[in-house]
Amino acid sequence: MLTLVNVASRRELRRLSPPQEVSQFSEFSKVMSPPASLRLTAVDAQAYLLWTGKVAEGWRLPSGPPAYVFDKTGRLVEWRADNRDDPSFYGKWYGRARGEDLSMEAAQKWF
Repeated sequence: MLTLVNVASRRELRRLSPPQEVSQFSEFSKVMSPPASLRLTAVDAQAYLLWTGKVAEGWRLPSGPPAYVFDKTGRLVEWRADNRDDPSFYGKWYGRARGEDLSMEAAQKWF
């Protein structure tokens, strides 16, 4: 049973991990599952875009959805498979999120 859980965990992590060759929002948006939300945030007077994925369904009960952070140039700067597993990540990026969700079109124009 434990082996089955480990295999499923690795499979889920691969599904949520951005491909190594993908480092820009424009590429990322083509290869990853659609976001649950896109929102702007600011850290140290710099603006970032938060891509929050959908919470995985199935055997695993995550504490939060996957999250990906892009800077103003569209570069992926940080991500987590579960945005609530790391309190410093959640506080840094979600503690400053503001405004309404953006559409994919509005997010693409933001860069």
